[in-house]
Amino acid sequence: MPRASRDERSASAPAWAVFVACCAAMIAAYVLGMDWLGQPVFGVPTGLWLAALIFTLVEVRKHQRTGGWPSDSVIRLMAECLTRGSALAVGAVRYAWGRTIDRDPLSGRTDAIEAVLSSWHDRAPWLNRPLRIALDLPPDEAAAIVGSVGSVPTEWLRLMPSSQDPEDANALCLKHHLDAVVFRTPRGGLRIVTTRAFGRDATLRDWSFSSPMTFGTLFPHSIDPAIVEIDPGDNPPEIVCALIEAAAWTARSSHRLTLADRCFGRRPVRRGDSAGSVRVRRMDDHDDAGARLFGRLASLSGARGSRPGPAGRIAAQAAGAWIAADPLQRDARYVKWHEQICAAMPNDPASHLRLAAACFAAMDDESGIESLKHALLTLVRSEHVAGAGNHTAFVEAELMHGLDDAATLGRVAAGVCLICAATPGDRLPFLKEDMLEETRYADWLIGRDAEARVLQQVFRELERARRELDGDPESLRLAG
Repeated sequence: MPRASRDERSASAPAWAVFVACCAAMIAAYVLGMDWLGQPVFGVPTGLWLAALIFTLVEVRKHQRTGGWPSDSVIRLMAECLTRGSALAVGAVRYAWGRTIDRDPLSGRTDAIEAVLSSWHDRAPWLNRPLRIALDLPPDEAAAIVGSVGSVPTEWLRLMPSSQDPEDANALCLKHHLDAVVFRTPRGGLRIVTTRAFGRDATLRDWSFSSPMTFGTLFPHSIDPAIVEIDPGDNPPEIVCALIEAAAWTARSSHRLTLADRCFGRRPVRRGDSAGSVRVRRMDDHDDAGARLFGRLASLSGARGSRPGPAGRIAAQAAGAWIAADPLQRDARYVKWHEQICAAMPNDPASHLRLAAACFAAMDDESGIESLKHALLTLVRSEHVAGAGNHTAFVEAELMHGLDDAATLGRVAAGVCLICAATPGDRLPFLKEDMLEETRYADWLIGRDAEARVLQQVFRELERARRELDGDPESLRLAG
């Protein structure tokens, strides 16, 4: 751990100094005439109880400001009392409110009030627990997973689910305030069940399911799963550990947390934040817990080449989806991660489309176009791409309302590839004219002639590649 700077060391006094100062203040108050401080409570003077209380509040407040979790055993015990007591109080108030004031569960008034309070709580300093994950596995398997190098602070527990049903496992997670629970399936695989409260469903059912190829699944807004099914096979413990941590981390997405969860210390994760972090500032990309988690998934899946195994394939799919949704893709690390994913899944068109988007964001246009051509070939041969109309609306919306960031050009280029894969070659010229006309009115392209020329080149190269696949010599001559 790096040493603290002089300013950081001087900003906060040691815990023993704080406690001595509190005791000195109580002694001074007693000497000055506050005799009630000497009255015993459970055999201990009231002043000593007050000194301990003030000491606890000061130390816990210190960790609240940094958004972390204390490591000292005494302060950690006090933090447990504070967070658990706050969560119980919020649950009791919500129950009493529903029984006396808002008896109609469909009115939405209680949820609206909770949403406002949750938004306020997210902006306030509060303790942030490490991930809490329970394992119901043989001791040797559990030890191999726990012994793997993790990417975020994690508290591993041993619990026995009442059954192997996902709903029972979710009830266990809610009961013990877990982020995830892991156990064996009857077929010998692994099942990761993440916590989801009533009415707060996960975005995805299972990372192992293959979604239809659409623009929305290519660049998803959120990828938090309800469960992750890992089939039996070559599943190294380090990849399994990284998958468990990533699934549990996404279970702390804001839309899945109640106010009681937040009070318990399960703070919502965002890009730039970290579960169990000890930093008060918004972390840069190199300290982002999400980047560490999913970047590690990409590296581990790509390290095994084109035969990653069941866990490796799921890791590559999840990492590719999460990394592609990050608007800050100008960093060369993103290109490297997507290349590792493509090495693990060379025949997956989604991986190559995301690699192309990352290359365009990193201003490597030539590599981006080559990745688009590879994805187009795979899409046309697989015939699993949806109709062109399904993609055109998304691409037009991205053109007209895209953000002014490095990733917008790449997302549009990937969407154009989807359209070209779903459109016969003889219809592409008309579609190209319509979409290039719309680029003239895109706000994010105003004053960016270089990006507009790149889009024109993307259309031209993909149109030619599609005509080559269709085997139309005359169309090839017209496409130039």
